[in-house]
Amino acid sequence: MKTIYKHKVIHLDLDLDQIRDEEYIQIHLIREKSQDEKSMLLLDWVELKQEEYRRKADAHGRRPGTANGVGTLKAHLRAFLGGNYPEPVYLDQVDQVFCVAFAGYLQSARNLRVGNVVKPLAEGTRKRLFAQFGALIGKAVRIGRLRENPIDRMDRSDKPKAVPSARTYLTLEEIRLLYGCPSGPERVRNAFLFSCFCGLRWSDVKSLTWDDIRPEKDRLVIAKRMEKTQEWVVTPLSQEAASFLPLRKGNLVFDLPTSTAANADLKRWAKAAGIRKKVTFHTARHTFATLLLTLGADLYTTSKLLGHTNITTTQIYAEVVDEKKNRAVRLMDGLL
Repeated sequence: MKTIYKHKVIHLDLDLDQIRDEEYIQIHLIREKSQDEKSMLLLDWVELKQEEYRRKADAHGRRPGTANGVGTLKAHLRAFLGGNYPEPVYLDQVDQVFCVAFAGYLQSARNLRVGNVVKPLAEGTRKRLFAQFGALIGKAVRIGRLRENPIDRMDRSDKPKAVPSARTYLTLEEIRLLYGCPSGPERVRNAFLFSCFCGLRWSDVKSLTWDDIRPEKDRLVIAKRMEKTQEWVVTPLSQEAASFLPLRKGNLVFDLPTSTAANADLKRWAKAAGIRKKVTFHTARHTFATLLLTLGADLYTTSKLLGHTNITTTQIYAEVVDEKKNRAVRLMDGLL
């Protein structure tokens, strides 16, 4: 198979059946190592994938979240390479030893987004960055740039792990306090309460259009591709969720500010309502999951409504509900 870039013919040893995306045929950042046309610098490969994700987001009018995440990965790879490898590292040099070393770097790496402040990466961020790295290596294997995936040879103990963080959620009584508090900012009030009863993330609520909502039998249903995972989720809306939909003014359902401004509004609203918890917009999603399980919904259905690709993610909320049950039972300890 041949393709031409900048008047130069490059032979790509690819099986067309393996190409899942036309972007694979549009490689344009290849830097050769000697005469080996299949080799390219590791950082060039990461940059290539970042640009592909950005073009896809632009083509579909979506936020470049994945591209931005790969950009953060690229910054950490550059820092790791600069401190450990005096010579440029090519994609075909990435082996098990390299992957273990990069995972070790992430364990002690500082957050590069906070300037000169020395702040370690959060454990969840370490896991996410290594997962992104693994995804890009997997793509290289699928199109024949690597013979095997070196991450598959890594011991599980060598891979970054995320410690589940506490899920802040609101009880039904706290939702009622917010609902009855007149200090609620109009621009985020309805969107937050809507999310409490449907579980959509901030990015999905902000990008929600009236075209994503359709009537079906006796209720409204949201059918939307999630911004974060690009997976489709179909969510029937409860009467409570539907009651917070505004009057139609344009195609966007909610006219929302930036996430920073929205969370600042939510903080003031929660304080005015007498809620001491740290409330962010994502609290609404945790609230929806916890409410469903508390009211008796099964784990599998809750997972599907949240759009989780792995039910173990939903299991965290089940553990929260179990702890609530344990606390309730302990109220009876010593009564006699």
